[in-house]
Amino acid sequence: MSFSPKYQEVKSSYIRKIGTTQTSVECQLPASDNTNIVKVVCANAKCVPSSYNITDKNLEYTGFVNFQVIYQSDDLATYSLDYSVEYKDNYSFDNYAFEPQMDCSVVDVSTVIVGNEIKVIATIETTINGIFETTTQALVGVEDQTTFYQSEDVEYRNYLGKIDEKFDCTHDFEIKDDVSRVLSVCPMVNLDRVEVCDGYVKIFGGILVTINYYTTGEKATVRSYQDYIPMEQEIAKDGLSKDDYVLSSLYLAINQIGITSTINTDQTIVSLELPVMYQGYAFHCYKLSVVKDLFSITNPLLTTTSSVMTIDKVSNESFSERIDGSIKLENMPFIDEVLGTCCHQVTLANAYVEDHELIIQGIATTTVLYYCKEDHSTNSVVVEIPFSITNSVDHMTDMSQIQLALSDLSVKSKRGEEIEVFAKVNVYANLYDEGNFAVLSNVEVGEPYIQNGYALSVYFVKDGETLWEIAKDMKVSPDDILEQNPTVELPVKAGDKLYIYRQKEYLQNL
Repeated sequence: MSFSPKYQEVKSSYIRKIGTTQTSVECQLPASDNTNIVKVVCANAKCVPSSYNITDKNLEYTGFVNFQVIYQSDDLATYSLDYSVEYKDNYSFDNYAFEPQMDCSVVDVSTVIVGNEIKVIATIETTINGIFETTTQALVGVEDQTTFYQSEDVEYRNYLGKIDEKFDCTHDFEIKDDVSRVLSVCPMVNLDRVEVCDGYVKIFGGILVTINYYTTGEKATVRSYQDYIPMEQEIAKDGLSKDDYVLSSLYLAINQIGITSTINTDQTIVSLELPVMYQGYAFHCYKLSVVKDLFSITNPLLTTTSSVMTIDKVSNESFSERIDGSIKLENMPFIDEVLGTCCHQVTLANAYVEDHELIIQGIATTTVLYYCKEDHSTNSVVVEIPFSITNSVDHMTDMSQIQLALSDLSVKSKRGEEIEVFAKVNVYANLYDEGNFAVLSNVEVGEPYIQNGYALSVYFVKDGETLWEIAKDMKVSPDDILEQNPTVELPVKAGDKLYIYRQKEYLQNL
């Protein structure tokens, strides 16, 4: 029988960080209802990616920024402005093919009053990861009576496809207060866990909703209402199995949020339609038996080894931790009453794995609204809470995406001049190791060995040697060694004496 190697194609995926971009988006919002703007009470911006297009060495992508501003007019009444803007950006790269995985966040918001308009500027940071695929031929067997080989099982993951799904989370909120008008709604979505099942993923999470409104009467002022909506959803994906790995993220389609309110004397119903966008990147796990070593008793074999990169030791981790911070007011009105909060943000500053610990560092930010009796003013102050959270992880070294959100928030004042903020930060982390393994990608037969007429060898086993290594060195099959040494016990040990007898006619017959 002629030498006939068998190969199988291995398609494997891995993830690489492509780069980070920053872009500035601005809009100019005119005052509403012929009012005159005196001061900005608070401002917020949220962003979400929407689409992308890859052309020659260039990634073009778009997204939306939703601006929310609450301001005070010259008659001390409070109003709000809300506007969504589409933005575009691009990133140039070398000539390689990949599936982009993008995550964007607002890292800074600033405002300035221009005439009777408010100019709002948001700085958006976008992190771009790439999902790459490599294709390699792997030797899986050889059909030849004079060739012997050992196999091993390898595991690798290949990109199955993207899961894009939008679903609505609707809820009615009952506010028992004399509401004049709803000013703003500040939702923050939280991904708690993802269950990968056959044919679908099941996601669990929730949305922290803060509603800011303006009251009626002589002491009309701004107040806020806060609630948390639990959420779960099943999302179909053909070909998905429960052993697959899915990188998951949740966003709110901020430019499509629906708000309706029914205002009565003693209560108001605010109905929200919150479009939730789920993005998943699925990777299927494959197992394959490949040849790890081989030899021929008649010819030298020339082999080529290739390295296969893949995603390994995957894990999706979720955890939460309580944080708190405070600020002491300087040269600001006295605090007589805390009215509420708005404009929540959680910004990721750094994330890394060290000594089996996942370290998350960031800043939680909220704007606290309060009332001062002396001048009947509504005031605001931004409170920043730096935090560092650790969580134990097992053998993970890389991460694809970290999602941060608040699921609880409370405020209190001390002595009329200090504000304390208490919050719970939720973390959802897509973790993995970058694995690689070697495969024999090609084998060729060299010129035949020069054979003696008869060959009788007495072989003394060295420390640590295996029967396979001895057979490969002596160019004889492992089964022949066992047949010629029926008393030997496996595994062989140092000092064992083996008789190895070969006859020229035997080799020729093979």
